[in-house]
Amino acid sequence: MKSAPPNLDWLNLPNMPAPIKALFAGYLLVIGVGLCMAGLQIMLTHGMADGKFGLSVDDIVYSYYGDRSGSKLASKLNGSMQDKAPLEVRQDIIKWVQNGAPEEQCEPHFKGVFARNCIMCHSQIPGIPNFTKFEEVKKEAAINKGATIEGLTRVSHIHLFGIAFIFFFMGFIFSFAIGVPRKLKIFAIAFPFGFLLGMYYHGGSPSLT
Repeated sequence: MKSAPPNLDWLNLPNMPAPIKALFAGYLLVIGVGLCMAGLQIMLTHGMADGKFGLSVDDIVYSYYGDRSGSKLASKLNGSMQDKAPLEVRQDIIKWVQNGAPEEQCEPHFKGVFARNCIMCHSQIPGIPNFTKFEEVKKEAAINKGATIEGLTRVSHIHLFGIAFIFFFMGFIFSFAIGVPRKLKIFAIAFPFGFLLGMYYHGGSPSLT
């Protein structure tokens, strides 16, 4: 004779002890703030790729596919970096880049330009080009082909792990909700994981960092 399955009707959010409710509330609060910061970071890093504030299709295209009509350095100076140097300085650099960024002009003139306007970040912050080295400046002055396969691959597994953990804990908390139809609850919990895999299948790389 089969035993009756345990009655778990009591296992829901309203019946959770106060410490568990505090744990869940704290997690959701911090994740909410983190999501806002992630959105702000995306706006600041990609939202100015086309030179205009606000995220657009062109921003995504320029950030990942690139702007094949010009260099990454020029597009940055016209976009997210346009407040980092005066207009005449940016125009001077862009003209040099359009002429092929000849090395013989870098040492006597542009090395000082970069030192006054760029080096405070582009030599101190890990992960961005070091403009004290001409080789790295030259790479940024080349035709903008967007993100590389190597770069996307390097961050993809980190995002998959991190975002999956976020979805898991939020789905775990939501699973204790009451007043939600069972099928709808299952769909709401499973959908983010399917969406995440679908994004990577089609070559995307969602980022919350």
